Amino acid sequence: MIQTLESRIQTMLDGTISEEEFRHLEDELIANPEARQIYYSYISLHQGLEFRLSRSSSTSSASGTHAIQGLAESRLKRQRARARKLAVISAAALILISLVSMRFFLIQEQASSNPLDFKTSPGTLFTLTHSSPEAAEQGFILEKESRLQISQGSVELNFPSGVRAIVQAPADLTLHNDNQLYLGTGTGWFHVPEQARGFTVITREMKIIDLGTKFGVVSTPQTDDEIHVFKGMVEAIALHGVKKKTTLTAGQAALVRPYGRFHTIEPNTSAFPTELPRTLPHLHFSFDQRDVNPLPTSANQLKQQPDVQAVVHTAANPSSTPEHSSGKFGQALKLDGVSNYLETNWDGILGNQPRSVAFWIKMPEMRLGDSLSNGRTIIGWGMQQERQDSVNVNSKWTIHLDPATNRYPMLNISFGGFWYYAPETVLDDDQWHHLTVVYTGEADDKGQPITQLYLDGQRRPISKAAHNPVQRDVEDNIAINTTAHTPLVVGAALHPDARKLIHHNRFLKAEIDELYIIEGAITEESVLKLMHQNQLSH
Repeated sequence: MIQTLESRIQTMLDGTISEEEFRHLEDELIANPEARQIYYSYISLHQGLEFRLSRSSSTSSASGTHAIQGLAESRLKRQRARARKLAVISAAALILISLVSMRFFLIQEQASSNPLDFKTSPGTLFTLTHSSPEAAEQGFILEKESRLQISQGSVELNFPSGVRAIVQAPADLTLHNDNQLYLGTGTGWFHVPEQARGFTVITREMKIIDLGTKFGVVSTPQTDDEIHVFKGMVEAIALHGVKKKTTLTAGQAALVRPYGRFHTIEPNTSAFPTELPRTLPHLHFSFDQRDVNPLPTSANQLKQQPDVQAVVHTAANPSSTPEHSSGKFGQALKLDGVSNYLETNWDGILGNQPRSVAFWIKMPEMRLGDSLSNGRTIIGWGMQQERQDSVNVNSKWTIHLDPATNRYPMLNISFGGFWYYAPETVLDDDQWHHLTVVYTGEADDKGQPITQLYLDGQRRPISKAAHNPVQRDVEDNIAINTTAHTPLVVGAALHPDARKLIHHNRFLKAEIDELYIIEGAITEESVLKLMHQNQLSH
């Protein structure tokens, strides 16, 4: 099946596929998610070669390249390595795609571009690469063929033509000229004034031509690219398959399928901020309002699901309101360890994206015994999987406690098959403690995920552990891929059965206050400000 599928994809890219074969390919992509992933891999390689070829004539020598380094750099190396791995799948496919890229996607030379300036939101990390050493000396500007890769946070682009854009991480964009931007990855909002009609955004899967409007674009490697129109009109053209064209007006949205057709979806204005945020995107639970269920939440610029619902479940009395206690700042959520927990509809921070979790916790002594035979989860989301003999994957994110009979419960920070434990962190002393866990989204020189633990504002040592063998990527780094399954829960343990979300007999007894879940890695200064002032800053 794979050979036939790859052959059809290659002939489609070559433009020689017959109508019958195209119908077979289209049907298979609609019906088979695995086929769509293979298709996306080929298209990603195809466009990567196109992009590299289009830059080759205008990019200076290696000595003329300048980069502003950030935490994103090692992730970018992994992305390049993945592309290399795809390249060796089939030598014939590589030659074919290279020929296709030469024929189809050369970027035409246009009038010289004026520099484009950009601003960043607090906490933003990025890498900026120029095609000339002169541009590197001018600071936060993009010139023709400059590439901006954002690992966390947001940037505002201000074009000489008057176009303004807000692009959210993770993002990878290249300025082709004053009137054309390539958005390989990212979520972008664009405001195009009348004098800039014709402004164009190109993604891996489509070309969007502005006809005087405000619109949003979502481009991700794992899903179909989207276009949302908020004002005016745009023309969208699919770049692959049957290459359909559509016109969208205000209040309309569509995604483009791998086979080149558009599918109407509901527009989502809340996913596209129109101004730079003051902080990194985050979710905040204050737990201050009593006798309310669902609980109020503050979702600040969350990309995946801005409308987060949170409910405290109590098995003994489903209609009851959450219990509260006096917290560090106002009220705290009280979990009884018997039947109640906090459940949300938010999938959490997924993939290998950086993240920070901070909260206050107070808990009584917890020792292993007849009434406590398993660990207890403080916070978690993702896909819990059983230990495997072949390979252990990292598809979840939990902060949990493993009790023992003769010592304090061991704090664990778990990705799944790989985790860290904190042998000197005591939480079950009936005192309030501020806990912060930061994952940078990067790997250290041993290939282990860079993770930091703060207890009451101080860095604490952590030690690694794993179920061997653990899954690794093409650069031999431990692969982190938090996967959507169990949405964010507080006080309940994730279940390994794919048909279930949580264990209904493993609940946490503790008080929780001022919970922050942040899309990005925060600094020690930010940790201290959260602890002392209950304010997020960068």
